Amino acid sequence: STMEDIWAYDQSCIDIYNNDITLGVDDAIEADFCSHNCRIMRNRITNCAMGLSSQPGLGGPNYFIRNVMYNLTGAPFKLERHSVGNIFLHNTVVKCGDGFYAPHWQGEYFRTVYRNNLAVGGPMWQKPRSRRRAPRTESQVVRLPGFNASCEFDYNGVGIHDAPFKGLVGPKSYFTDIEGLRKLTRGSHSIRVSLDVFADQVKMPFPPIPQWDLADLRLKAGSAAVDAAQPLPNVNDSFSGAAPDLGAYELGAEMPHYGPRPVGEE
Repeated sequence: STMEDIWAYDQSCIDIYNNDITLGVDDAIEADFCSHNCRIMRNRITNCAMGLSSQPGLGGPNYFIRNVMYNLTGAPFKLERHSVGNIFLHNTVVKCGDGFYAPHWQGEYFRTVYRNNLAVGGPMWQKPRSRRRAPRTESQVVRLPGFNASCEFDYNGVGIHDAPFKGLVGPKSYFTDIEGLRKLTRGSHSIRVSLDVFADQVKMPFPPIPQWDLADLRLKAGSAAVDAAQPLPNVNDSFSGAAPDLGAYELGAEMPHYGPRPVGEE
């Protein structure tokens, strides 16, 4: 976690990278109160509550690139307290419940970009609590209630396992197919995917408790996620096919090293 609230000052140019994080009962990485040029990259997050937090970002840009999240009980992207300036590129998410999910319990977030990410949700584990309306009984493939005209969402692969393909973009705008998602996000290149995009036989982690073993979320050759991403200078220049691939792993690339490095290895 970075410093928060009255203890936070001058949080810029901070890198959090190549960590192996598991069994976190709250946010796996709290990049809260970052002002600009903080980079959260190539982290593997397993068996945690939330994934990546920017609560709030203080203008940005702050970057969340090629992080892998498997088995979260909450949201992969936590943008609270009017977070501003978050850039999410090439992240991979597999979890039960809402798949591509960024809650906004304390107001909208602004100038946030979602590009080249891959997220697959699953059955709802617990019904969301609400005092004002009946709880939902089904999870959503994309749930972005804080999304607004300042945000971007395109070139993402989204899917849901054992639940209907439907979701929410903005506070009250619902969709029931991929064309509806494209219309609401003003991005025409996002695609529908499933667990079949992964080379390993990845299982939906349901129920999420007790913990699940690590999952290999590298892509399967010829799957819908391959060559489906947008080229981004200095981010995915080394792609191998006709275009970059969605998610954290480029097909055929070496797996990153997560966690402590052996003695003598930089």
